Amino acid sequence: DFMILLEEKFGDRLTLLGDDCAPSPNCSIQLASGVVDAFYAAGGFSLPTGIQSGLGLLYSKSPTNPSPDSFNKVPAGKETEFFLETLRLIPPVYGFPYWKRRPTCVGLSASETAALNATGGNTQACPVQSNDWLTGSPPVNQWQGGLREVLNLVSAQHDKSVW
Repeated sequence: DFMILLEEKFGDRLTLLGDDCAPSPNCSIQLASGVVDAFYAAGGFSLPTGIQSGLGLLYSKSPTNPSPDSFNKVPAGKETEFFLETLRLIPPVYGFPYWKRRPTCVGLSASETAALNATGGNTQACPVQSNDWLTGSPPVNQWQGGLREVLNLVSAQHDKSVW
C-alpha cells in the first residue's frame, strides 16, 4: 500500500530511472524500502535499541529507573504494551534534524546559496571548488550561515499534558 502512494507521487520520475535501481526489482520497491527504513525503522537500529531499553527497565536497580516497581515483571499478554511503553520512555530515535536555512556554499553569498534551493527534490548542490593545497580536497561549509532545527521526539513523548 505504501509503495502505491509513492508511485502516485513519484511514478513519472521513477520510470525515468529505468534499470538504475538494480539489484532491486524496480525503483518503486527501492524507494518504498528506503522511506520505510528512514521513518519507521530508523535504519534498523530501533529494534535492538528497544530490546536493550526494555531489558534495562526490567532489570535495573538504579534509582533513575522511571518505574522500577512496575517493570520488574511483565504480565502475560501485555508484552506488546510493555515494548511500546519502553519506546515511549526511551525512544530509539531522539529527533529529526533538518535545515531551515542551509549553510552558505563556499564561494557563494547567502542569497546565491538560497537560489540553489528548489521544490520537488530539485535543489542543487553547492558548486565544487578547486582542491585545497593543504588537504587535497575541495573546501566545504557544513555549518556556517545555516539554521538547523530538530524535531525533538524525546521531549514530545514526555509531554505530561498528553501522557
